Amino acid sequence: MAQSLSSPEQKVPDPRTLPHKQEAMIQACKDGQLDILKTLFDELGAKTSEDSTKHLESPQDLFAAAISHGQQSIVRYLHSMYPAFDFYTGAVVGALLKRTFDLDMLQLICSYSAEVVTFEYSDNMTSILSKACEGGAENAPFVRILLDHGAFEGGMPGSYTYRVGAALLPAVQHNQPLDIIKRMASKTTQLSYPIFSAIERRRPDALEVLLNARLKLDRDDYDLTLAQQLLGDAQATQDRQLIALVEQYIESLERQSSKSDSRSTDQTSKGGRKWWPFSTRMENKDEKAKDPSSSADGSGSAKSWWPLSKSGSNPTPASKESVEQQLDDSSSDEDTTKQN
Repeated sequence: MAQSLSSPEQKVPDPRTLPHKQEAMIQACKDGQLDILKTLFDELGAKTSEDSTKHLESPQDLFAAAISHGQQSIVRYLHSMYPAFDFYTGAVVGALLKRTFDLDMLQLICSYSAEVVTFEYSDNMTSILSKACEGGAENAPFVRILLDHGAFEGGMPGSYTYRVGAALLPAVQHNQPLDIIKRMASKTTQLSYPIFSAIERRRPDALEVLLNARLKLDRDDYDLTLAQQLLGDAQATQDRQLIALVEQYIESLERQSSKSDSRSTDQTSKGGRKWWPFSTRMENKDEKAKDPSSSADGSGSAKSWWPLSKSGSNPTPASKESVEQQLDDSSSDEDTTKQN
C-alpha cells in the first residue's frame, strides 16, 4: 500500500536544491518510491515521454538504480516514460549482474529488449554471458535465461575471444553445470581451449561432452597434434577417468580416419587413378612394392600415422605456449568447420 506523500518518510526532496537534478529521482528509484518519483517528474514539467526526454537526457542512471535494487514497478514506470530507451548499455548490464538471483528482473528487461543478452563490453572480450559464467554454478539459472534468449548464437563470433571458445571457456573454468556446457558446445566450433580447461579443472563430465562435440566437426590435420597434447595433459593429472576419455577420443579419431581413407581410395579408384592418403598404414608389403606411388614423398618409403593410443612412449604434457602458437598458426582454423 502506497504511503501518503505527507508522511515524514515520504517527504519529496526539492531537485533544485540538489547538486544534480537526478539525485532525488535516483534515490526514489532505489527505494521503490513510485509516488515520489512521479511527483519529481511533475516538478520538472515532464508530463509525457517527450517531456521526460527533454528534461533528462540520460535516463540510464534511473533504470540502473531501479534494476540494481529490484524495483520492477519503477522499471515499468520508467519504461512508460522512456519507451524508446535502449537497454543495451553497460549501466543496465552492470545492474543486472549485481542481482543474478533476480530472474524476474532479467525476464522483464528481456521483454523490453532481448538484445541485452548479447551485450559485449568495449574490450570485445567481456560480455554479460561471460561475466555471468564467471559467477559460478550459483548463476546457472541466470545463464540459462541468457542462453534461452540467444546469448551464445554462433559462438559469439564478434568477440576477440571467439577462437578460444568465448564464454564457453569461463563456463568450464568456473564449473557451470553440464547442461549449460552442452548447450554452448553445440553452438561453436572453437572447442580446443575449453577441452584443455576441462582437463586442467579435472572435470570428466565436461571433457566427455566437449570431446564428443569435437568429433562431430570436420577433421583437420591439427586434430592429430591436439590429441597427442590432450593425452599428455591427461596423463599429467594421473586421473584415470580423464586419461580413459582421451584414449577413447583418440580411438574414435582413428576409426574416423580409417573410414575417411577408405572412402577416398574408393572414389579415386573409380576415377581411373589411385591416390594413397598420407595417413594410410601400409600393411601389405607386396602391394607397396608394386605401386611406388604409395609413398608420401615418392621415394618408396611410406609414412604412416601410428595410433596415438597404441604408442609405446607417453606424450609429454603440452605447454600453453605451444598450444597457443599452433592455434594461431594453423592454416585450417576451426572456424571454417561446420557446426553441429
